[in-house]
Amino acid sequence: IGELQSLLGREGRLHIEIAQEMSLEFLKEIDGVTDVHKVSAKTWIVVHSENVDVREQVSRAIGQRDGLILEMYRDQSTIEDVFQTVTR
Repeated sequence: IGELQSLLGREGRLHIEIAQEMSLEFLKEIDGVTDVHKVSAKTWIVVHSENVDVREQVSRAIGQRDGLILEMYRDQSTIEDVFQTVTR
């Protein structure tokens, strides 16, 4: 089990939907954030180190720029994800 966790535990993802169109590239400045991907005009994925919870810092940074978060959730790996990773 530990080996499976290490295969999947390298990074985490936050899915963020915001109320207005704005770039979230500034989130890369937060310790632990490794990348930011635009999914649509108002939806972003923030990639971060798995052992770091960046939700509070992300929320504060967006709020300081007058942004409003409509939804934010962590991506959770499923058993199917584990199986696909192990069998590649």
